[in-house]
Amino acid sequence: MITNQTAENQKGTLRSSLTETQKTYLNAWLMMKVSAENSVTLFGKHLIKKEWEDYAKTFGLKDFASLPENEQNTLYKDWVSFFEAYCTLCLTDHTYGSMLFGLIKAKDADLKEKLAYELDRMSCIFPEKLGLKEAFAPLQKASEEAYYSVVK
Repeated sequence: MITNQTAENQKGTLRSSLTETQKTYLNAWLMMKVSAENSVTLFGKHLIKKEWEDYAKTFGLKDFASLPENEQNTLYKDWVSFFEAYCTLCLTDHTYGSMLFGLIKAKDADLKEKLAYELDRMSCIFPEKLGLKEAFAPLQKASEEAYYSVVK
């Protein structure tokens, strides 16, 4: 079991050990979360789709299929590494796993379910609503692999 002190040490170490690329991914991912929280209206869908196409570029998804296989593998490993760090941060972060203004900590099973839903929603469900499911498919695969690697 992870104690609060161990979790705090891990979070600090994880945050400081993120590469610049992973920090860029983290920034884009958090912006994607904010964007997805806003409902997609008929009139706003085009703007949000454009925004998500920019996020796809940030992750290198736009030209992913046309890259040589070794570059695809390198990029894919970067995504998995990012998502492993992200999953670890979420599972050890007090605020991510708290309810009722931080007074109650969520059960581990509930926390894992919340994280799994977030990853699926951000890499599959929401892109599908925008017509970008194909573009985000490699990112979904990487997030799933990382999730199962961390959660075991």
